Amino acid sequence: MPYRSDTTTENVYSSGPSPPASVPPFPDSLQDCRRELMHGVWRFLLDGDFLDAYKHGIVVRCHDGIERRIYPRISTYSADYPEKLVYLSFLM
Repeated sequence: MPYRSDTTTENVYSSGPSPPASVPPFPDSLQDCRRELMHGVWRFLLDGDFLDAYKHGIVVRCHDGIERRIYPRISTYSADYPEKLVYLSFLM
C-alpha cells in the first residue's frame, strides 16, 4: 500500500520549506470562500430548467429514430483513501 501522510499539512505544503506551526493549512476565510463558491456553482447548475428536466424528463430522439424520455441525474463518488485503492485495483 502506498504511503499516505497522517497530516494534511504535509500535502498542502509539499513544496518548499515547512510552514510555521501557527499557520493553519486552510484559513477560515479561505474555507468560507470555497464553500460559497461551491454553493454558487450548485445554484447555477440547479436552475429551473434542470429541475424541470430532473422531475419530468427530456424527450430526445435517439439514433434509432425512437423518441425517449431521458431523466438527467447527478451522481457522486465518495470514498476514503483505502477504498479508492481497492477501486483502482479492480480497474487495472
